[in-house]
Amino acid sequence: GGFIGEVSNSCLGNDACYSAANGGNITAIQDSCLGYKSCYHAAYDQGNIGIISSACNGNSSCHYAAARGGNIEDILDSCLGDSACSYAAEEGGTIGVIQDSCLGFKACYSAGHYDGTIGNVTSSCNGNYTCYYASTYGGSIGDVLHSCLGDGACERAAACDDDNPAQCGSNITEILYSCEGVNACNYAAYKGGLIAGIKNACNADSACYAAGRNSTISSEMYDCCNMGSACANITTLPAECEKPSTTAPTVAPSKPPTRPKSGKSKRRFKRAKTG
Repeated sequence: GGFIGEVSNSCLGNDACYSAANGGNITAIQDSCLGYKSCYHAAYDQGNIGIISSACNGNSSCHYAAARGGNIEDILDSCLGDSACSYAAEEGGTIGVIQDSCLGFKACYSAGHYDGTIGNVTSSCNGNYTCYYASTYGGSIGDVLHSCLGDGACERAAACDDDNPAQCGSNITEILYSCEGVNACNYAAYKGGLIAGIKNACNADSACYAAGRNSTISSEMYDCCNMGSACANITTLPAECEKPSTTAPTVAPSKPPTRPKSGKSKRRFKRAKTG
C-alpha cells in the first residue's frame, strides 16, 4: 500500500480522498480535498505527491493526480474547480510545484500525462481549458510563471496528439509572464515543435497561436508579439523578439609607440696614421 503523512482539516465529503495513496505516497494533506472526489486517485499506483495544502477543493479536482507512477512536488492553493487537475502527471509524467494555479474548468486537464514533463507552475493556467493537454504524450514545458491566463491560452502548448511519446519531442524551455489572452499560445510548439523560452511575450488574443508548430525556434521569444495574432503561425524568430545583447563589444587595445632608447650611441673610429 501507499503512505500518507499528516492529514488535517481535509478529506471531508463523499469519497473526497477515496483511493488516495492506494499505492503511492503523499507527504501531507492540509485544508484540502474538500468536495466530491476532490482527491480521487491522488498518487495512486506508486505515484508521489508532496504536500497538498488548501488545494483540490471541488468536483474531481485532483482526479488521477500523479496516477500510475507520476510525480508532483506540491499542490498549494491550486486545482480548485471542476476536474482542475485531472490526469495530472498520469502514466509517469512529472510536474514540479503547482501553486495558485489550475483554477477553472478543466484548467490543467491531462497536464503532463503519458511521460510529459512540466516544471513549477505558479499563478498560471487559470481559465477554462488554459493548460488542457499541456505537455501530453511526451512533451516538455519548463517553469510556467504568471502565464497562460485566459480561455485556451496554452491549451495544446508543447503537446502531441499521437500516442507515441518517443516521437513527440515538443518542448518549450519556459513560459514567464507570457501567453495572457484567449488562445494566446494555443498549439505553440505543438507536435514536435521547439521554442527556447517565452518571456514577457504573446500577451494578447491568439498572439502566438501555433507559433513554432512542428518547427524550431532556437532562441527565446523576448518582450515581443504582444498584439493580437502578431506572431501566429511563425516558424522562425521575428527580429522584434531578439533579446538585446548585454555583452560589451571587445576592442583590441592600441599598441603604444616604441620609444627610442636614451643615451649616446657608441662608435669606434680608426685614427689615421701620420708620416
